[in-house]
Amino acid sequence: MAKVMSNVQEVEYAMYYAFRVFFKEPATIIGFFIVLFYISPQLTWLALLSLPIVGGGITAIVRRLLKRAAQVQASLSRLMSILEEAMGGMRTIKSFAVRPYILGKFEQENTTYAKLNLSILLKNSLVPLLSELLGVLVMALLLAYGGRMVFLNDSAFT
Repeated sequence: MAKVMSNVQEVEYAMYYAFRVFFKEPATIIGFFIVLFYISPQLTWLALLSLPIVGGGITAIVRRLLKRAAQVQASLSRLMSILEEAMGGMRTIKSFAVRPYILGKFEQENTTYAKLNLSILLKNSLVPLLSELLGVLVMALLLAYGGRMVFLNDSAFT
C-alpha cells in the first residue's frame, strides 16, 4: 500500500515538472549561451567551463537525496507493515498481551521515518540554495573576467 501511494505521488510530481525540466530550462540555457556567444566568445567559454563544477555540486546533493528517498520508502513500508499486522492480528495481540511491544515497535519505526523525512526535506531545501549560490559565483566570475577585459582593452565591448 505504501509503495502504491508513494509511487502515485512520484508520478504526479514527475509529470508536473517534466515539461519544465526537459523543454523550458534547456531552451533558456541555450538561448542565454547564444546571446553570450554573440557578446563575447571568451566569456562564453568561461561560462561553459564552469558548468561541470556547478552540475557536479548539484549532482552530489541529488544523489544523496535519492539514497535518502529509498530509505524513507523502506521505512514507510516497514511502518505500514507494522500497522497492517497490528490491525489484522488485534485478537492475537490482546491474547498474548503484547500490546506494549507492538506500540514500541511502531513508535520506533515512526521515529525513524520522521527523522528520515526531516533529513530529506532539509537536503531538498539545500538544492535551490546551492544552485543559486553557484550561479551567483559563476556570474561574479564572468563579471570580474569581463570587467578585466574591458579595463585592459582586451575585448570588442566597452
